[in-house]
Order: sequence, then C-alpha cells, then structure tokens
Amino acid sequence: MQSFTSRKRRIPRRSAVILLVMLLVQLMPQCEAWAGNDSPAPLSQTVSGNNPDQNNSSKAALGDISPVVVNVSVDSAPQNNDPLKAQIALRQTIRVTVNNLVEWMEAEKISRDKLMLYIDGIPFRSGQEDNNIEPGLVKDNVLVFDLRRDEQNKEAWTRLLGRNVNNFFDIKRTVPLTVGLESGAQAKFMDVTLVRIDANNLNYFLVFIAVFVVFFFVLAIRSDILRDSGGQPHNGGRKTYSLARTQMALWFVIITVGYIFIWMVTSDIFSLTQGVVGLMGISTVTALGSIAVDSNKYNQLRNQRNEQLEKRLACEREAEKFGSEIASLTLLDAAAPCSESQKALSEKRAALAGKIKEIQQLDNNIQKIDKDIEPKSSKGWYKDLFYDDEGISLHRVQIAVWTLLLVGIFISSVADTLTMPQFDPVLLALMGISGGTYVGFKLPEKQG
Repeated sequence: MQSFTSRKRRIPRRSAVILLVMLLVQLMPQCEAWAGNDSPAPLSQTVSGNNPDQNNSSKAALGDISPVVVNVSVDSAPQNNDPLKAQIALRQTIRVTVNNLVEWMEAEKISRDKLMLYIDGIPFRSGQEDNNIEPGLVKDNVLVFDLRRDEQNKEAWTRLLGRNVNNFFDIKRTVPLTVGLESGAQAKFMDVTLVRIDANNLNYFLVFIAVFVVFFFVLAIRSDILRDSGGQPHNGGRKTYSLARTQMALWFVIITVGYIFIWMVTSDIFSLTQGVVGLMGISTVTALGSIAVDSNKYNQLRNQRNEQLEKRLACEREAEKFGSEIASLTLLDAAAPCSESQKALSEKRAALAGKIKEIQQLDNNIQKIDKDIEPKSSKGWYKDLFYDDEGISLHRVQIAVWTLLLVGIFISSVADTLTMPQFDPVLLALMGISGGTYVGFKLPEKQG
C-alpha cells in the first residue's frame, strides 16, 4: 500500500517538468526578441498571415532603412576624418554621404532629381538649368551638390548667410545639413560648420575699407570736393562745407562699401535695388540743385554790381559836367556879377552835391555786394552744415537727420541680410521733399 502511494505521488512531478519544458520552448523566441530590444509580436500575428501588422513586423525583421547623413566633404579641400569639423561655403562642391540612401530611394520610389539639399532647414531647390543645385549620384549613398547662387535659390542663400547673426564678424556658425524631399521627408541631419565669410577675404575687405575711407577723408580735407562752389576767400581761409555735397559723398561711400561687401560674400553683382538707386539720385539732384542756386545767386549779385557800377559811372560823368558848368559860371559871375548867374551857380552846386551823395550811396551798395559775392570762410564742418547767418537752421537739421536714419537702415540691412534695402516710395518721396526744402530755403539764405 505504501509503494502504491509513493508511485502515485511521482506522476504529477513528471508532468510538471514536462509542462515547464514545453513552456520554455514556447517562450524562447520571445526571449530572443527581448534580448534584441525588439517588441515581442503578439501570438495572433505569428499565426495569422493576413494580419495588417504582419507587414510592419516583416520590415522590422529586414532592419531599419532610414537614411542618415554620416559625412560631408568638400571637393578640392583636405579630407577631414572628423565629420563634426566639416566646413561648407558658397561656391563649393560638396559630397554628402547618406547611409541607406539607395534602399530608401527604392523603398519610397524616389528619383534622384527629387532630392533636395537642406541647410539649417532651408531648402535649396533644383531646376532645369545647369547652375541650379541638383544632386549628382557618384556612387552608392554619395550625393554631390554644387553650392552656387543663382536667381532660383538667391533668396535661400540670403536667408542662410544673413540670418541668426549676433555679430557682424561671426564668419562661421554651426548648422544642420541633410537631404530630403520637398514634401518634408528627410534624412537624419548632421551638424556642419557654415563659413559665411572667408577669413582672408574679410581681412582684404577691412584693409580696403580702411584705405578707401582714409583716402577719401584726406581728399575731402585737402580739396574742395565737399565745399561750396566759387573762389577761395580773400582772407586766406577755406570755403565753407556744403551739406548737399556731404550728403552725396556719404551715400557714395556707404553704397560702394555695401556693394563690395555683398559681392565678396555672395558673388552677387546685381545687389543694387531700385530704392538705393533712387536715393542716390535724390542726393545727386539735391547737390545739383544746391549748386544751381548758389550759381544763380552769384550771377544775380554780379549783375547787380555791374548795374551799380554803370550808375556810378553815369553819376561821375554828370558830376564832372556840373563841375565844369560851375567853373564857367564862377568866372562869369566874377567878371560881371548878376543875380541870374549867382542863382544858376547855386543850382549847379546843389546838383553836384546830389550827384556826389548818390555816388557815395552807390559805393556803399557796391561794397555790400562785393561782401556778399566774396566766398565765406569756413567756421568748421559742424557749423558750416547746420548754421546760417541766423543761427542753426531747421531745414538743414531735417535733411541731416533723415539722411542718418536711412544710412542706419542701409547698414543694418547689408550686415544682417546681405541685401540692400528696397526703400519704400513714400520714404523716398519724404527724402525728396527734405532735399527740395533744403534747396528752396537756400534761395534767400545767407551763410557765413
């Protein structure tokens, strides 16, 4: 009886062992999936071949084919093994290595001409022309892009090279680079260094600007290019500075420097805008108008002086005539005194005194005109530009303030966006009104 009982107890133990082994066999595939960090598939997916999620499981089994940018190199530049130190710049040809590129293109049915280059999130579209940025596939997973600037991607380069710049001298910055479709599907990006401005070119530019500004400054001091027209003052001083010529010279220097800077960075030789050209034209017309007013005033004064000289000459002739008549009447009165000769003599003397007084008045007028005609001596750059005989002049301050405001806008636009501003027509009209007001007030103005 005891042996039977013992034998009966051993049967459940064997069954438990068998069940445990069978369970381990069933769980082994899922344990391997857990070890590979893959989510275990539900049992229904392994049984039913028509389950929609079975396709995703099949793709996972084939491996991840997501494209990843792993290297960026520049043609005709030393190869850098560290992808984090890759440097790109405008006017370069770059090679972008993308892992799983071919598999991704085949899986998504993507043609090469549909791929676009993205730098800092900005797409650079390709087109039909040869000078557009269109990838060339040199071998598996390697794309070639020619970084050129043309009308199609001009705005993109302007945004890229000019945006997020905290300092004018930030010549480099780190940006993400990738390739993808216009619809938004992109490869995983890689950070590269974007060279905004070549260091050597920047040094050359700064040297040029220093030489150019110093040369122009010395020329402005030693010559009369910024001074009013006319001859030099007789007292040995220099002529006064002209506000209109100073404004025109300022715009000439600013626009020239801005044009050269944009060309140096972007190779764009068509950076001038209609607003800038219009502004340059307004300053030129203002200067020409100022010169015309000064010339007209000078001619009027010369004509007035000639008229006064002619009157004085006529008065001198009449005075000589009266003097001769007085001498004759004096002799006649001495030989035969009479009341009639004495009366005539008194009238002639009174007429002679009147002519002498008129000649004196004409001499005073001529001296006054000569004083107005004589070029005024400079009292200093600041006073010459903002003062006249009555003190500081509002119309002069007005044109100077608006000029400085627009110069600040111009410099900010060139430094931040690498483009010259497109000034609004209303703003240009305001500048034209300021220039016209300045020219109009010069008509009765006296400076000195």
